[in-house]
Amino acid sequence: MRSLSMPDGCPLPMPLAVILVAAVFDAARAQQAGKLQAEVQPEMPIQHCSKKAGCKKEQGGITVDESWRWIHGVGGYTNCLQGTTWEPTFCPDPATCARNCAAEGADLAAYAKNYGIGPMKDVPDSMELKYVAPGGAVASRVYLTGTDENYKVFKLKNRELTVDIDVSTVPCGLNAALYLIEMQGNGGKGIGNNTAGAKLGTGYCDAQCPRGVKFINGEANSVRWGMVPAKSPSGKTKKDGPVGQYGACCTEMDIFEGNREAAAFTAHPCQAKVQGLYRCNGTEECGDKGSKLLPGLCDKEGCGFNSWRMGDQKFFGKGADFKVDTSKPMTVVTQFITKDGTDTGDLSEIRRIWLQDGKIIKNSKATALGEDDAGRSLTDSECKAQDEAFDASGGAGSGVFGKYGGLKSVGEALDRGMVLSMSIWHDTLGRMLWLDGEKLHLKDKIADPGVSAGPCSFESGDPAELKKKHKDASVKFWNIKYGDIGSTFAAGEPKAKVAGKFEEVSDAGSGDATVHALRRSRSWAERATLPYKVTSYFGVVAAVGACALLAHLVARRSWRWLQSARDPSPCTYAHVVPS
Repeated sequence: MRSLSMPDGCPLPMPLAVILVAAVFDAARAQQAGKLQAEVQPEMPIQHCSKKAGCKKEQGGITVDESWRWIHGVGGYTNCLQGTTWEPTFCPDPATCARNCAAEGADLAAYAKNYGIGPMKDVPDSMELKYVAPGGAVASRVYLTGTDENYKVFKLKNRELTVDIDVSTVPCGLNAALYLIEMQGNGGKGIGNNTAGAKLGTGYCDAQCPRGVKFINGEANSVRWGMVPAKSPSGKTKKDGPVGQYGACCTEMDIFEGNREAAAFTAHPCQAKVQGLYRCNGTEECGDKGSKLLPGLCDKEGCGFNSWRMGDQKFFGKGADFKVDTSKPMTVVTQFITKDGTDTGDLSEIRRIWLQDGKIIKNSKATALGEDDAGRSLTDSECKAQDEAFDASGGAGSGVFGKYGGLKSVGEALDRGMVLSMSIWHDTLGRMLWLDGEKLHLKDKIADPGVSAGPCSFESGDPAELKKKHKDASVKFWNIKYGDIGSTFAAGEPKAKVAGKFEEVSDAGSGDATVHALRRSRSWAERATLPYKVTSYFGVVAAVGACALLAHLVARRSWRWLQSARDPSPCTYAHVVPS
């Protein structure tokens, strides 16, 4: 995942006097916990699943990254960062700056108005991130929290993660992302002068080793802070940033990055010494995306699977012509397979499964790599084939993925535990062309292998145009589940491959792990009328029997609550056919 653009402005509801003072400054960031506004986080429960016990709800919430919060001097209202200049009174040096600056909390009204973040109406266990908030702020990034004011830490090796996603309003140039990063569970609280911690969204890191992070390990990133020259896709030198001397590196696993035109899932390993957040120093250690000689401590390009780039341009997109139709919600399953099928084995494959309209959809085939390497998932051999076929598209060093440990390294991070982040953002410099564009650089030839990542034109993705024309864009996430392989989605894990095809899988087995996940693959308004194919005689008999029993219970007025239930009768969801 490329580095997320910083917020354009994040006003918070507060007393009028505070507003008048704060309004003259840009948003800034800090490491102390403010005392003017208590933090009240939106709730977002998830489910933990196992094959034996089914799925059980876990309470949780989300917190917005500290970069979107109002930050000011402790005991006052003056911002610690004014424009691109650190306030010298508060920030004569990095450690003092972190001690003098406080991040304010936000209540539910602030989350909704100022950040555009809140649950979907009438959809439980959900969260919507609006690109442009009602209050005017642009883009956002949040983290999933547990019940102890820490981030929820996932250990997913030999496990799977499932989430329902709606990107129907997300256009070219925007990235709706859900990804794992090896942040510290407490947000680095207690390190240096960080007393705010995970509750207030501190401690960000990713495989880009972003140098625009304002505070790292309890110190301000104020040394050599400023704008730097960078090459745009057209080849022109522009100012980018601001950035500081240091960056925040950690292993990253992008579960989903996409919009309604293109999507990818990508693994980003780091060097062995990077375990958790690692503060890199300068361009040589943090890396430079434009230089093959300076890849940095982490694999910025990563090894990813974008169906369009891999050769199937009719797999993912808006409309009925695509296998996965982004005009409708989809269920996204990511499985982390180990070499020996145990929790202690090395990670050997990252597998993607889709569900939509009651069907299991196997991932597309990487035909762009040639018949011998045309797999449907991420493996070390598939990643090596990408390097050879695409030469990493001129990125930060061909072969870095393997040199930095490949999937084994990513699996070790999954063992240690990773935090779940969700975001929606634009790409100020690169215009998101690396994700969805017909080409990344002006000089590129679209017909060359690996150049085209999606159908979006080379001129698309301009942030000013996006903010003007797509104020209604938002991404919706709901029904996050994690657990044993095959336990988190409707028809269970595809049981076998026969001649390269998945066997048909019955849903006749099991409550929550069967029919309920299918309901989430369509919009709630359409659920009751989905025409699923009945393909099994016994499936028909079971469906008729269930309907008869349901009718009997209703007749006895035993289930009056069904009259107001949002979920339709399970009879609608008898035995489905995977594609």
